Amino acid sequence: MKSMDAVEEIKDHMPRDPKKRLPSPSMKNNPKIESAQAIDSLLLRLASHYIWWKSPEEAVQFPKRVMAQVMEMGSYEDMLELTQTVGTEVLKTVIKTAEAGWFSPESWHFWNYRLALCEIGKVPPIPRKEIPTF
Repeated sequence: MKSMDAVEEIKDHMPRDPKKRLPSPSMKNNPKIESAQAIDSLLLRLASHYIWWKSPEEAVQFPKRVMAQVMEMGSYEDMLELTQTVGTEVLKTVIKTAEAGWFSPESWHFWNYRLALCEIGKVPPIPRKEIPTF
């Protein structure tokens, strides 16, 4: 299983612009680098479809947001590909760090159950913005 820390560790050592990420000879056949490139490629493709208000290059600067959007409204095939590419541990991190508005109550319940983050009937509250009262 992959963790979000592992994904971020890989990405920390690569240029921010996915188009500039050409493997050096020492990186060839490195599973971590190949995995990061597969994730980048997938996120760019998904961002172009699910984050329509930004360019894909802008959207992938926030990979958890792209993944959350796919988890919220993605096709079954896209959700399956995302899960297989990044792993369930990364998706658990997306749920645990989600911001208000990223998930509908239905998706929030589905993913908490699907990722075994809670027991039946004990789904944690969906993230909400606190509006200060004056």
